[in-house]
Amino acid sequence: MEIPFGLTVRLVRENDLPAIFRIEERSFTYPYPLGYLRFLAKVNPYTFLVAENQSGVVGYLIADIRYRSEGHIISIAVREDERRKGIAKLLIRSVTSEFRKLGVRLVRLEVRAGNLAAINLYRSMGYEEVGIMSGYYRDGEDAIEMVAKTEDAG
Repeated sequence: MEIPFGLTVRLVRENDLPAIFRIEERSFTYPYPLGYLRFLAKVNPYTFLVAENQSGVVGYLIADIRYRSEGHIISIAVREDERRKGIAKLLIRSVTSEFRKLGVRLVRLEVRAGNLAAINLYRSMGYEEVGIMSGYYRDGEDAIEMVAKTEDAG
């Protein structure tokens, strides 16, 4: 996959959090509070990734490792004016690569049942639907649980 011009993916830094919070607020009905993002950055230093270009932070992906061998994508978002440029795909590929280095074999995520663009992105990257989590989101919407083996994802 071609990396969009001028884009880099790196580990999160403390000074990225205000920009991440702005993207979070514009992307989700119930955004994570800034303090929780700060906590996630502290406890996931190798799997909280930031995509940036000359305009600053344009996207992020937060993930953690459960049970030593299962990765979990907690949240991913891209700034509205930078969407549909391959940034989310690059972030997912980057965290999958990091997961492989850390011995993770399976990656899990939840996605809103109505978010067809995200579901199609995940399918295109090797994720399969394994279940429905009824009323998962605060507003009552169901989540689709999806998984991929790290050697197949990307």
